[in-house]
Amino acid sequence: MRPFSVVPMLTFIKPCTPIAAHNIPTGDEWLHEPKLDGYRVQVAKEGRTVRLFSRRGAEWTKRLLGLVDALRAIPTKSVILDRELCLPEAGGVPDFIGLHLHGMSHGHELVVFAFDMLHRDGRDAACR
Repeated sequence: MRPFSVVPMLTFIKPCTPIAAHNIPTGDEWLHEPKLDGYRVQVAKEGRTVRLFSRRGAEWTKRLLGLVDALRAIPTKSVILDRELCLPEAGGVPDFIGLHLHGMSHGHELVVFAFDMLHRDGRDAACR
């Protein structure tokens, strides 16, 4: 009989912290992302289980239940994504003050922008 082993549930990975630069790097190996006015949120999905974390690792799943079903549809067995959670105003520009004041309450359309994949289907891609 084979021994039983428990595989730990995916959880928060401390994200890389961006640093300011005096000059924009050049070359094909560099990618740039815009600064969005939102909350940094990490998504950990394993099977149908989705957990959401703040940028410092606080559990935010219950605060963002409206996003869980949509995030279950990500076509992977497991994934950890670093994302920016935004509340767009009428013109589509992120409204940080609106998000901060009432955007995470029920009835507001939130948008998430993925900008980094830290893990996918057993492969660790976390920054070291």
